[in-house]
Amino acid sequence: MITLGREFETDLKELETLLYRWSTEAETELKQSLRKIGARTQAEAVMRVPVETSNLKQKILWNLYQQAGEWFVEIGTNVIDYPEFLEFGTEYIASGRVKQLGTSPLLTDQQAVHNWPAKSGNATELTSVRIDTSGGAKGRLRSSKGKFLKARPQEQMPWLRPAFNKNRAWAIALLDQALAPPRSRQRNIA
Repeated sequence: MITLGREFETDLKELETLLYRWSTEAETELKQSLRKIGARTQAEAVMRVPVETSNLKQKILWNLYQQAGEWFVEIGTNVIDYPEFLEFGTEYIASGRVKQLGTSPLLTDQQAVHNWPAKSGNATELTSVRIDTSGGAKGRLRSSKGKFLKARPQEQMPWLRPAFNKNRAWAIALLDQALAPPRSRQRNIA
């Protein structure tokens, strides 16, 4: 039989108190980190939407929530229909080049197409618009349906996955720091 002294009981209570404090502090740090990740990824996604002003650009949001004891941050939009086509493409967008990238959330900036012909004003038959070369309309842009365009088009491209992946390493470091024991936390990650 082993008998534990009063000193051990006191140390055990102190350890229990420290662990409880660490867990509540870690949860607070985790929520703050997830808020930072949500805000930074939202800002990056807004910059990557391929049009200068749009409903989508204004409605990219982030949300922090808890489910089954775990904290999550989600970044996306409540706009219906076209954001999915911008992100994942169709067979008609730049000859299907975006669709060929697939739906993996791990799409990198190197894989995303940034300078497509229509964005630089050099639309071709391979983009969703073309330059009319016939008679009096020479040089004007037409849609894939043959209608004249009044303004220069801005081609579709992924915006959400590359935004997250740009911040991925920073986000992981921020989360690691938030969950580290209090004495080993560094306060340097911005």
